[in-house]
Amino acid sequence: ESRDVEPSVALATRMFCMAVTQCRGANRSTTADCLSNGFWKGLCGSSSDMTALKLGRPIQVTHTNGPSSTEYTLNHYYIKLTKLFSLTAQEQQHLSLDFFQMLAAMSARNGFDIRTQSPFSTYYNALLRKHGRGTPVHDAIKQQVAQALGSENGTLERGMDRAVNNRVSCDIVGIFPLTARMNHSCCS
Repeated sequence: ESRDVEPSVALATRMFCMAVTQCRGANRSTTADCLSNGFWKGLCGSSSDMTALKLGRPIQVTHTNGPSSTEYTLNHYYIKLTKLFSLTAQEQQHLSLDFFQMLAAMSARNGFDIRTQSPFSTYYNALLRKHGRGTPVHDAIKQQVAQALGSENGTLERGMDRAVNNRVSCDIVGIFPLTARMNHSCCS
């Protein structure tokens, strides 16, 4: 199983955790009262957007009147969250899979995706500028980097620099509600 999680889903998970915490601490009569005025109110996105946005895991759905289709769901994450928070049946009515998927769709539709730059390229280019390619210092440091990446013989192989970049850079997403509302004609 891949450990990679779409940035929008990671943000939606944080938002869901915040909603659970707020609703449990709000002393309101129902969870629905607590959720009615979240910061997400007015942002574009619904749970039905999962397939269009390709968020979550693909599943095959067989239709009674036609061929099967591929749809996307966050059910596997939702099950883990309900167990983590020990959500009651009443809480699950409002803090539902539908609500979680709505948060993910809102994150994807209204968020700004950012991939942080890997420091490896900067480090490696500075190393080349300072010591030159093929010098003993360069070779020694290159061997240390290769061993840190799992090379048994201390040789950097093709693609290892990409592996480093993927390990040390991260994908993030942020929602700025005012900007999101100003940039979407479908929001009221």
